[in-house]
Amino acid sequence: MPLILKFVPADSPPGSSAVRMATSRIAATARSPQVWVSGLIFGRYTVQWMAVVGFLPTIYAEFGLSAVAGGLASAVVGGLNAVGAIICGALLHRGLNGRTLLFTGFGLMALTSVLTFAVNYPAGLLWVQMLGVGMFSLGGAAIPTTLTRIVVDLAPPGGSAPAAMGLAQQIFNIGNFTGPMLLAAMVSWTGGWNSTWRLTLLFAALGSLLTLRLSRKNSPFATSP
Repeated sequence: MPLILKFVPADSPPGSSAVRMATSRIAATARSPQVWVSGLIFGRYTVQWMAVVGFLPTIYAEFGLSAVAGGLASAVVGGLNAVGAIICGALLHRGLNGRTLLFTGFGLMALTSVLTFAVNYPAGLLWVQMLGVGMFSLGGAAIPTTLTRIVVDLAPPGGSAPAAMGLAQQIFNIGNFTGPMLLAAMVSWTGGWNSTWRLTLLFAALGSLLTLRLSRKNSPFATSP
């Protein structure tokens, strides 16, 4: 708060014209298909990540880890997502195309989730599952990093970059909310965590298809730095 008071200039007193202009910009943004598609791509990531990482302590407990060990392992997986975001941000800064990063992120999430959950590993190979879910989190970070970079460029003429970001965030929060419920329903239906890869594979495929849709006409990736 002291930094805001010192460095951020005071807002101009709002008037009726300012309110009308803001409303017009928000409405123009909400009519943009690309903003909605970017939010849906974001949601296809969060529905997977929150479902898997949110249940990791429970999964590890059923695999025989203590509560402390499972909690620490889950924290490491969450931290790897932050590490991946920093790496992907640097790659974007160096000019790597955002479309490539999105496809890579969804591909890694699909592959590592299959390696993690589709195989019944013996107790001695639990580290393979832990490595797989760690790579799931690390590689998946390419998706939110890329989308956070490009969504501000998707606001249409007369639109609003903050409104575009806000709309995308609302959609990815729906993924955060629904992911654990979908995974819990699937595990209850199939009787085990080994079915988790079906959910992640489905949403990785949908995210890739939406990425193709976003990269066709007026692609935001063409103007990436």
